[in-house]
This record gives sequence, C-alpha cells and structure tokens, in this order.
Amino acid sequence: MTPVKLYAKKPGSRDETIPAHTKSVFEATLAIFEFFENDIKKCFGLSEEDFQTLKKVCIVASILHDIGKANSHFLKQILSDKFVRQAIRHEVMTIWILSKFPDVLKWLNLSETEEKLVVRTIVNHHIKVSNHSECGWNTEALEKEMTVYCGHEDIRQCLMIAKEYFGLPDPPVLKNLHFKITADMPFDEDDDGNIRIINKTVQPLLKKLTSDEERNLGNICLDLVMCADGIASGFGEKPASEKSMSCREYFGLVNAKRCKKEEFDYIVAKGLKGNKIKRFQKAGRRAGKNRATLLISGTGSGKTVFSYVWAGVAAEGMKLFFNYPTTGTATEGGKYMWHLADYVLLHSKWMNDMETTKVEREKVMAAYAKEEEERLEKIDEAVTEAKASPFDKNEKSNDDYAMIYGKGRMLGKVMATTLDQTFGHVQHWKSNKYSSIAMMIGAQIFDEVHS
Repeated sequence: MTPVKLYAKKPGSRDETIPAHTKSVFEATLAIFEFFENDIKKCFGLSEEDFQTLKKVCIVASILHDIGKANSHFLKQILSDKFVRQAIRHEVMTIWILSKFPDVLKWLNLSETEEKLVVRTIVNHHIKVSNHSECGWNTEALEKEMTVYCGHEDIRQCLMIAKEYFGLPDPPVLKNLHFKITADMPFDEDDDGNIRIINKTVQPLLKKLTSDEERNLGNICLDLVMCADGIASGFGEKPASEKSMSCREYFGLVNAKRCKKEEFDYIVAKGLKGNKIKRFQKAGRRAGKNRATLLISGTGSGKTVFSYVWAGVAAEGMKLFFNYPTTGTATEGGKYMWHLADYVLLHSKWMNDMETTKVEREKVMAAYAKEEEERLEKIDEAVTEAKASPFDKNEKSNDDYAMIYGKGRMLGKVMATTLDQTFGHVQHWKSNKYSSIAMMIGAQIFDEVHS
C-alpha cells in the first residue's frame, strides 16, 4: 500500500514530509548564496565560472539529497517508537534511484563535473560513507522486502522545485520499485575502496574526482549543503502558526553578526591600562592585512593586545574565533570579549562556565553600554532556548550536540573556543559542517601555540 505522505523526519508539530524538508533546504541554500556570495569567492579564491558551478551543484544536491528516504524501510523506522534496522542508508539509496532513472540527471542538464559533484555531495551529506556496515546492503534487516516510492507525488514535488528554479520542462516520470533482500545482494567498492555500493549500476555515478579543482569544489559543496540541511532541519519546517524565523531570515541574522574595528579598539585600550602601545603591538595593524601572521614572544610581553590590534583589521566585517588549548584558558581569555553582546563561549563546558560568569559578564556589559546589556539578555535567552544542555545524554543524540555547537558559531560574532572545536572541521565533525558559513567568514587567532 502506497503511503499518503513520505516523511523525511519523525512527524511532530512541524511538517516533516520529504517535499517540505527539501523546500526548506533549497531555500536555505539560496539564502547562503544570496548573503555570502562575495565571502565564498574571497575565501576560496573562486573564479566566476567555478562559483557558478558550485552554486548549481549545491542547489541540485539540496533538491535531490533526501529522495532516497522514499522507501518502506526508512518510513517504518521513523514512524516507529523502536529501532528498526534498515537494509540501506537513504543517501546511498538516493544514488541508487538516480542510477535506475538516469533521465533525471540528464533532465537537469549537468556537465560531467557537475554530475560527479552532485552525486558525491549527496552520498556524503551525513559523513557515513566510510562506514561499510552502514553503506552496504544490510541483509539482517527485519524487513526482507523493500518498496521504493519513486513514483510518489511527494518525489515529483521535489523535482518540480528544480523545474521552476531552472526553467526546465516537466520532470521525467518515475515509478515505484519493489524487490526482495537476499543474502547474495551484490557489493562493490569505489576507486578509493572505502564505499560499499549496493549495485554495480551505482558505481558509474560515483566517478572519482580527478583534479584538485574538482576535489576543492567537492569539499566546498559538501560543507555548504550540510550547513543548509542542518539549519533547515532546525528552522525551516515549522507551520505558519509557530514559524518565528525562516531560513532566509536566519542567514540574514548570521550575516549581520560581523565585527567592527571599534569593538576591538575598546579591548586594546583596556589591555593597555593607560600604557603606551608598544611598537610591535602597533604593527598588528599592518600584519592584519596579510593572510596569516605568526607572532613569537614571551609570556607577559603583550601578545594579547597585539592580537586584538590585528583583529581590528583582519576580522573587520567578519567573525572572530579566538582559539585556546584548553577549556579553562578559553573561558579566561574570553573575558576580554565580555562587553560584546554577541560573544559566545564554545567548548565542552560552555554551559557551566557561561552560567558561573553571568553576573560578572553583566557588570562588564553595563560598564560598556546599557543597551549592550539588554542585547546580551536577548542573546542569552535565545541561546538557552535553542540549545538544550549538551550533557543531557538521555535525550540528545550526537546530531543534536552537533547542532548545539554549530548554531553557536553561526549566531555569535566573537567566539572564545578550544582548538578541537575549530580543527574538527578538517576531521569532518558535523558541528563544523553545520556552521561552515561561520568558519568561512571567520578570522582565526590561535593562542599559546607551543613547539
């Protein structure tokens, strides 16, 4: 029996159908390119041609990324209160569907490079493809048969988003598929030997990215689509009666959280304590125009003042991440930024440290400006409401923790954080992927770097 609705997530107070979620991720993707086009070009040094390729790939991937959820196993899992083992992950199922209906990719008028990037972005958007147990057929699934609802109206609605945006003709007509899951379901590996594919028909789609340019674009595409998907999952699907912020409004708020030189001038003046600025500290203004600066100096020499002089140039119009080696030094170092309403502390003990320093922070804020104190209260309320405690492991999954830290980076303007929170990006931490835009428009300071 064909279900009336296909769900992307467990239904609740929000519309969690596949087309509703797809529309939200699509709109979030458009908002990213609306607000951060120049930032993306500058951060990665992209030509106009590469940027347009990036934009098209991200939009197409946002539309297709979850159509693999249109199968009986996935629906049974999310509609059940108990864990139900699936035969295949939905992102790999999406690629299988595209392999069964090749007219979809042809209809989208993708170049060879664009097609490779779209497929790679989709199959990696949960960062699970290196786990063989999760990306091959699981013949231990409780259900020994599967129906894939490719012909469902909800899937057609997703494709219609592409039709309307790109001005395409009507999308290809797909049909439902049904098959049995047996012990001899074929496996294959990609060129890198790290993905178990469900069928040989899929392998041609997972073409290896052959050039540095393609690999770079592939990494950027994945970051941006995961960011859009993560934010849309938290903001974009609320019914009109509860919808306080759209994805576009959210990214507009992220875009507005950028530093101003005068905010760092206050920190510099406070750090000098009436003393004359040193010659090397003043040089931070010139150094701030460079892409990277290395300062080697002894304890107590005034490195912190230099760093904020540097930030007044390097971080103007951007976010600032001040990275420390430990949670304790991050909390202590963050005191320099307490006067700013958009200050965020990001490390594993952030909630406890923000609570214990709240009274002191409010005093600093009041000394800086009464209106800034009022803004802090609003930010604290918003952060507290949006982020459940990361220590409540009985209720929160790893994805929830990732969202906690991801939204913290996005909503903040200046962040005191630990090295692991920043370097987690190259280790593919989900929280970093969800906050990719914040990382792209962020200047980074690394304190207490020892040989």
